[in-house]
Amino acid sequence: MSTPDHVHNRRLRSLLAGLLIAGAVLLGPLCVLGAGASTEINATDDFVSRTAPLVANPQVQADLTTQITAAVMKQLTGSTLTLVPPGLVKSLVETSVRATLTSSAFTAAWTQATRAAHRTAAILLADPRSGAIRTQGQEVSIDLAPAIRTVEHQLAADGLVPAAKFPDFHISFVLISSPAIPRAQDAYRALHLAGSLWPAGVAAIVLGIGLSRNRPRALLASGLALGAIMLALAALLAVGRDLFVYGLPAGVPTPVGGVCYDAAVHFIRYNLWAVVAVSTLTALTGWGFIKHLTLRIRRTLPRTGLAI
Repeated sequence: MSTPDHVHNRRLRSLLAGLLIAGAVLLGPLCVLGAGASTEINATDDFVSRTAPLVANPQVQADLTTQITAAVMKQLTGSTLTLVPPGLVKSLVETSVRATLTSSAFTAAWTQATRAAHRTAAILLADPRSGAIRTQGQEVSIDLAPAIRTVEHQLAADGLVPAAKFPDFHISFVLISSPAIPRAQDAYRALHLAGSLWPAGVAAIVLGIGLSRNRPRALLASGLALGAIMLALAALLAVGRDLFVYGLPAGVPTPVGGVCYDAAVHFIRYNLWAVVAVSTLTALTGWGFIKHLTLRIRRTLPRTGLAI
């Protein structure tokens, strides 16, 4: 017969086990978000490969053509080309810019710009005005100076204007324009800290299962709860993508928002589905133990004359 103290200790142990498991499950999404964001900020090659298709996107090329043509025409003001009808000059510049945008040299320059942008992203979080990625109030942009130099050389090669006529100037291509950017920078720093807590989360759920009176049921419940909260996070990421892309201000190409969002959450999604796989295996293990124990009990009870 159990004593009151023994019953109290069992209840306290079960409560502690439940709190540990619940805490680990609730900490799971934060760990996934933080670990994924920390990995992404260091995965330069992955970011470059995922943003490379942007340079070939028709909408992005049209936007770049407009920006670069306007900047070049502004620089040509006062040159000998002013004797030529402005419409003809603009047409020649646009043709040269379009040809440049489809060249391998511009693709290499774009890759160089995005690589430099990603490498300075970590610094950007601490200093919003450093590196190739610049934040101006509520937008994040890439400095396309390396790519513009390619356009300048192409214009000079076409004989449109001597390369010496071009001063050193910059064009920023907007990647993201949103009033939530300052808050996102603060959130990233918080998630970076949360991402370092995953060992504590793993230890908590293991200890909680170990303290449980019924470990198979604890395995099953932990796996199901963790898997469910990860699926909820996946749904939120999908909804967040639509809200982010369709909430961009006019003038920001939709493909840019989508590609940047996907690149930013790529490792978050990877970690998320990895946790879903582990939680599914955990739940199946718990279910298997419960099934095994149930079968053993059913085989044993007839020998004792009892039934269930």
